[in-house]
Amino acid sequence: GEAVYTHGRSFALADVTTYPSTVERSTLDYIVSLEWALPHDTRLNIQGFQRIYDGGADGIAFANDGVGASVFVSTKLTPTLEPQLLWIRNFHDGGQMVRPRLNWTVAPNLTLAFGVDIFSGPRDTFFGRYTDRDRVYTEARWDF
Repeated sequence: GEAVYTHGRSFALADVTTYPSTVERSTLDYIVSLEWALPHDTRLNIQGFQRIYDGGADGIAFANDGVGASVFVSTKLTPTLEPQLLWIRNFHDGGQMVRPRLNWTVAPNLTLAFGVDIFSGPRDTFFGRYTDRDRVYTEARWDF
């Protein structure tokens, strides 16, 4: 687990006609995690997290307060193919992201990845603002 306290960070307000358009809040973020190494090069990671705004999150645009969780699972299908699945959800606001991904080890030091990010939730939430903006991506990683 880990925790981070931030003092006096500025956050944009949802009402853009307000002056000033930001508000200072201290935050406490914490996360707890468990990970298991399973047979056949399979990994399972489960995390719980929360952000707390000192003074509350009322009026903050896209506040991501509240309790959430994530689940990550990956396995080696072959020595060169590794599918992964990541699911992140904020239970306070109902926003979430699902990320299926496939890693392909082309050479000992070169990996190509192909994935999709699928967002959902109310439009005024951290993930929900991207509801109509799901994305497909690719990544190249060269280790040296």
